[in-house]
Amino acid sequence: FQVSLMFGSYGPSLILSDRPKVCRVVLDIIPFLDTNAYGQLDPGEKIVKQFALEQPIGRVTENEDGTLSVSELDPYRRYLIRLSASELENISWMPKFQSFAINPVSSGVQVVEVPIVAAGQVEGYVNQGADKKEKPLGGVRILLQHRDADDTSSVKLTPDIMTFSNGEYYSLRLTPGNSPAYLHPLIHILLHSL
Repeated sequence: FQVSLMFGSYGPSLILSDRPKVCRVVLDIIPFLDTNAYGQLDPGEKIVKQFALEQPIGRVTENEDGTLSVSELDPYRRYLIRLSASELENISWMPKFQSFAINPVSSGVQVVEVPIVAAGQVEGYVNQGADKKEKPLGGVRILLQHRDADDTSSVKLTPDIMTFSNGEYYSLRLTPGNSPAYLHPLIHILLHSL
């Protein structure tokens, strides 16, 4: 019979296990509602419960306070962790990033803070013509570029947004930021050739 003891890094918890913990890594994942958009857990920010991983790695344990402990990870190995918003208590909440990669170091507990934000949506109309002779364009492909409020790079999202018959389009569950919409370049050429 073998027993391993490991102290958790978030709060005064003691992790007991019948599996060897020497040269293993534990990740403490702390999902929190990022109310001030700083991307780090600050005093007064709420830890979000019912948070899950899309494809769990290692042994996942949900703690009473809402944090997740992922144990039995190999040190210095690169892990890609995908986050899931399907079980969050508020349907408008989502992780600020959908996944992250980590190379944990040996024999210890590492803390990963996951900011949860209120999602938004983008909507609009595509019309052809000028003034009162505008007519809606249905079936037009829209490219949407999204940039988080604190990001400087452009990331193209959902390039397959199509307008409805009334020219309307929308995209849901976007993190806060700037999301300009553009006509697909081929559609733009076709419209100018008419």
